[in-house]
Amino acid sequence: MSRSGAARIAIVDQRANVLQTRAEALSNAGYDTVHMISTARGLGGLMESNQIDLIVGHAECEGVFGYVKDIRHEKVGDNPFVVVLMSCPSSQDLTIKQAINAGVDDVIIETEDQVQAKKVLDRVSVLASYRRRFIVTADYIGPDRRRDPARASTIPLTLVPNPLDAASEEDRQREVERARVAISEEKLRRMGFQISFLVNLVMDAIENGTVTPDSLMHAKRLVVMAREAGDKLEEFGNPGVLQLCRSLQLVGASVSRKLTEAPEKDLKLMRPISTAILMALFPAEGEEALATQIADTVEQYKTRQAKSAA
Repeated sequence: MSRSGAARIAIVDQRANVLQTRAEALSNAGYDTVHMISTARGLGGLMESNQIDLIVGHAECEGVFGYVKDIRHEKVGDNPFVVVLMSCPSSQDLTIKQAINAGVDDVIIETEDQVQAKKVLDRVSVLASYRRRFIVTADYIGPDRRRDPARASTIPLTLVPNPLDAASEEDRQREVERARVAISEEKLRRMGFQISFLVNLVMDAIENGTVTPDSLMHAKRLVVMAREAGDKLEEFGNPGVLQLCRSLQLVGASVSRKLTEAPEKDLKLMRPISTAILMALFPAEGEEALATQIADTVEQYKTRQAKSAA
């Protein structure tokens, strides 16, 4: 028996008529707890006290995409696996892309003449029975949406709990904790890979005399990524890798101040430290195999950049 009726729902929409219509439709369908909220910020208290299983949002609510991303990255609340359904006022590609990049589970395209309460109910029913596995990268946590075989990846997918399914509350909490650990570990690995990728981009540009504004952007991003990886490692109690990340943060900051005149001693440390971080986070992989993956990723990136500039 599904526990969907017990699911706690927050409708986030600045349009009072839509809030009322959707709340009534969900209540009539058997959902007992439906909160009506007019701003994304209004979700804060409910998320912090773990009172939400499903968010039905609207793309034009100020800050809603950033808020969803913060939920997925555990910057808001204790459950990054809240189901998120986002309605968009049109089929504009940019809006849909923003929703997907934030980590929503599904998107509804609205028409001008209706608020589509039935479509919301139908989509919630689908999400209750099926939820995509999550994929984790350095910048994204959310449902895997790859359909093109050409975009195949070695990044593993993570089975996450579905607050709308038939699991008991106790089982759901246990699954949330299991998935949180799996997601956090994979996030660290993706950060390590991104760090090595950025180091190689920066060092290639410096060594080949091809420094551009993008090179500075990569160097600054490297510093941020090393800091964030260090912050996350503090949760795991891994002092060795934590120290490597803090060291790379300092070295990267020194190099980024002036790429073309960076201290030689810092330049010599960039690749070895990033390699040590990568090896520590991917202990089952050989150094040569990892180096090949990084080199291939760098070359693919450079090829895409060259095509876009042509």
